[in-house]
Amino acid sequence: FYDGYDEDAPLLHAFCGFQKPEPFQSSSNVMYITFSGDKRRLGNWFKLRYYQVPRASNHDSNEVID
Repeated sequence: FYDGYDEDAPLLHAFCGFQKPEPFQSSSNVMYITFSGDKRRLGNWFKLRYYQVPRASNHDSNEVID
């Protein structure tokens, strides 16, 4: 998982085997993912779940914005 458009972006995480990672977050709305699989394995061996996280606001939560 790279934090950008390609393999030149900073590496966020690399996972192997049946390791279930903790949630992690990219610095933008772009992530580059590469896969390397074992040809002996068949079936569904990868699942990805992603969420959009709102950017932090720069105003006070009590402030009224017109």
